[in-house]
Amino acid sequence: MDDAIIRHIWGGGTGETLIHPAAILFLAVCGILILVLERDKAFAVFAIAGLLIPMSQKAVFLGLNFTALRILIIAAWARLFFRMEIHTIRMTAIDKVFIFWALSNVIAFVLLWQTWGALVNRLGFLLDAAGIYFLCRQMISDQEQMDRAVSALAVISVILVLIMGAEQVTGRNPVAFLGGMEEITTEREGVLRSQGPFAHPITAGTFGAVLIPLLASMWWKPAANRTLIMAGIIASALVTLLSFSSGPFLAMLAGIAALFLSPWRHRLKWLKWGVLSTLVILHLIMKAPVWALIDRVGVFAGSSSYHRFTLVDQFIRRFDEWWLLGTKSTNHWGWMMWDTVNQFVGEGIRGGLLTFILFIVMLTLCFRAIGSKMDEVQDNRPAQMVLWATGSALVAHTVSFFGIAYFDQMILPWYFLIAMISMISGLEAYELSPTIEAVREYQILENGAESASGERLWTLP
Repeated sequence: MDDAIIRHIWGGGTGETLIHPAAILFLAVCGILILVLERDKAFAVFAIAGLLIPMSQKAVFLGLNFTALRILIIAAWARLFFRMEIHTIRMTAIDKVFIFWALSNVIAFVLLWQTWGALVNRLGFLLDAAGIYFLCRQMISDQEQMDRAVSALAVISVILVLIMGAEQVTGRNPVAFLGGMEEITTEREGVLRSQGPFAHPITAGTFGAVLIPLLASMWWKPAANRTLIMAGIIASALVTLLSFSSGPFLAMLAGIAALFLSPWRHRLKWLKWGVLSTLVILHLIMKAPVWALIDRVGVFAGSSSYHRFTLVDQFIRRFDEWWLLGTKSTNHWGWMMWDTVNQFVGEGIRGGLLTFILFIVMLTLCFRAIGSKMDEVQDNRPAQMVLWATGSALVAHTVSFFGIAYFDQMILPWYFLIAMISMISGLEAYELSPTIEAVREYQILENGAESASGERLWTLP
């Protein structure tokens, strides 16, 4: 495989500039707003533009691809530098592992390919990963700023469901006029699979799926706009359904199921060991390995669950091919095995065993950070529920990783979530709580009771 093909497949610096005048205008307006607005509002603009402008919109300069998202990342960091808003963050274990994971990915990939194209590609990966992650860490430093960012995601989900709904009605993608996307909506087994500005229906549906628990965390915050949050939750569920993809649907169910397990949050250790024990027992009694369950969870007609099972199975069986630095090709693993639609598999084949392990460690640290903070605020039910819902969003992401490897705008909500968990892990217990007045209210009120102001405080179980 030559250098140019490597760069093309892995998102490196080949191709031509493809950016519509409307996208240029939108980027220019958003860039100005990012520079002049208050920091949390600037981040909201960054998120809205980054998620709604297709990744196909790009400018090629000196052989380097600058997607719309990368242009926005550069604009946001320029704002921080020019306005001298760079501040020292409390480096957490999650931050450190994130850095090691990203560097391991880059080093392994470059050593494997040993080409200029590979280096170009991984520099683009670093700009995306570290640029988004540490931008979130810089621009969002407390719970209030995080709440505003989540509210912006709710607005995005409402806009997205309108786009995908129109796509279902017309059979054409309304954003395809920008270029670089198929105008005719993908159809499978007689069902249209909406994708909106995303590169694939699965990533579009995944965005909605993982957003539901994060929006649900806002219910326990009296200052939240509950009308917007409710609209965002409904829109996110519809976005998931309109993609007609099994992976996002299962991720949505996992996130919602995790939310409704909140009454057992004080028995988290039992839940964890219960799940692990069940998987071990199934592996022992099943004729096939336990990961064969992936083949049995297809929801919609035409689902490629068998492909996903085969991919994981081959990944495990061919450990010797990828463990050191990854592998250049998986074509010989079987039919269509070039399509590595699994985040965990992707980590291994692009970065070897070390990168794979660091990714697992990063996920583990995120779950552990949430559990640790829940212990610190065990007498504060609202704060506990906020943390539990945030963990439920992480569960939804983890489940989705078995059905897709994030490759378009979906990287933004993923890096946002782990950056926010890292931020939360560095806060003191009192910083995790709602306002003193809110805590006093919640100490008196029970589910569905009315506040002193007459506002009804709805909560999930």
